[in-house]
Amino acid sequence: YYLYDPATNELKGWLKHNNKLRPISQMEGWRSPRLGCRFETLQGSLVLYRPDGQKMETYVETSKRAELEAKRAELQTKLAQQEAQRAQQESQRAEQETQRAQQEAQRAQQESQRAEQEAQRAEQETQRAQQEAKARRDAIPRLLELGLSVEQVAQALNLSVEEVNQSH
Repeated sequence: YYLYDPATNELKGWLKHNNKLRPISQMEGWRSPRLGCRFETLQGSLVLYRPDGQKMETYVETSKRAELEAKRAELQTKLAQQEAQRAQQESQRAEQETQRAQQEAQRAQQESQRAEQEAQRAEQETQRAQQEAKARRDAIPRLLELGLSVEQVAQALNLSVEEVNQSH
């Protein structure tokens, strides 16, 4: 058994032997046979050393270390939360950018389809105009054979006299 009075810096100890407590004569540097720890008084304080020779922390030191570790853990948690939030925001920005890119691609595809449809309409219109022009040119000789004058054929086919003359 050990007793320490911090007011007087006095350390006392007793060993149990045959169910009796016997005082330990010299406690300074004493090593406990059961615990293996060593006792010393330094600068008005009790200092205990572990069996491996390392100084044991006092309650105050342990409390401060625990408090620091708790603060460090809290800071790490906050940092991790902030990092997770930044990652989530970045993910959302990337998702929005992907959606914008997809929308732009869809708009470009729709524009391409409109342009293609317009080109097809223009091609169809050109073909129709060519077919109409060919049909008018093909009609010129028949109308002239029927006895219509060049002027009458031009007026009937909505052509100029020169166009009628060039076609026959």
